[in-house]
Amino acid sequence: KFKSKFVALYPCDHPLPTQRNIDATRELIEHARSIPDDHRVIVLISGGASAMLCAPKPRVTLGEIRQTTQDMLKRGAPIEEINSVRSQLDTLKHGGLAHELRQVDDRFVFLLSDVIGDDPSVIASGPMHDAHPPTTPHVIIASNDTALDALAAWCARNEISSPHITRRVVGEVSDAARMLAVQLTASEESPPVAFMLGGEPTVNASGTHGIGGPVLQLGLTTALNLADSPFDWSVLTLTTDGMDGPSQAAGTILTASMLAAPDTRQAIRESLERNDTRTMCDTLGTTIITGPTGTNVNDVAIAIRWPDTTASTPDAASNT
Repeated sequence: KFKSKFVALYPCDHPLPTQRNIDATRELIEHARSIPDDHRVIVLISGGASAMLCAPKPRVTLGEIRQTTQDMLKRGAPIEEINSVRSQLDTLKHGGLAHELRQVDDRFVFLLSDVIGDDPSVIASGPMHDAHPPTTPHVIIASNDTALDALAAWCARNEISSPHITRRVVGEVSDAARMLAVQLTASEESPPVAFMLGGEPTVNASGTHGIGGPVLQLGLTTALNLADSPFDWSVLTLTTDGMDGPSQAAGTILTASMLAAPDTRQAIRESLERNDTRTMCDTLGTTIITGPTGTNVNDVAIAIRWPDTTASTPDAASNT
């Protein structure tokens, strides 16, 4: 466990806040108020802080915040909508923390972005974003582009061409999966060739009770779209925080040979209808487990087309 006499660490819960989130936020507010006006303040903010910082407005209960958040997550609401609603329920959102630090002029904010487009007013619901533009300088130190660029560099090192990267992908997982499969199928590049996408595609899981997440759904749906392709392929999908929704998985890796049997394809279709993708990936032996990675810059996916003379190589893809 992390220990330091210079740092107070308060574990919190995500994506649904709990009472310990409220208690930790109270300590943070008291600390912010106690900082002398002649000090310099550096604020480090990552995705997830919108849930972890929890200071309900008057007459708003923790239960209301939890239920509202859970309903939005269940129907696959985009993070912009979720954080906009959170700002109506919580005092620290949209400049609330900046207000608690108003006695200090010398302030800097560094952000690890989990928001498509890297808007500082949306990342963690903008606790230091008190105006447009904010009075405090905001610097993005890493984002989904960082992860995609690293994935492209891996392709280059392994002599896999990557002619196109689709960035800032949002909307339904099914649309993103179809796009990725079409790009790979239509490519006239000599294999091995890879197409990548990054962003935060979502799944509307309302009315279903399966265990899964958007990243597993993206992997299985892309694989299903490629199942009849006359070439050898691999698909890898990953969430950079290591936790794909309630599935507790980081992602999945699938190859053409895994979907050769018609029964397997039908089982995948049924699992997608139930949003029970974790069970399906476990059955196939394709689930990637990392545990929490300690960072979050959204999701990435890569589909690779291999030369006809090369066997499907999940080991190579797993080196990402």
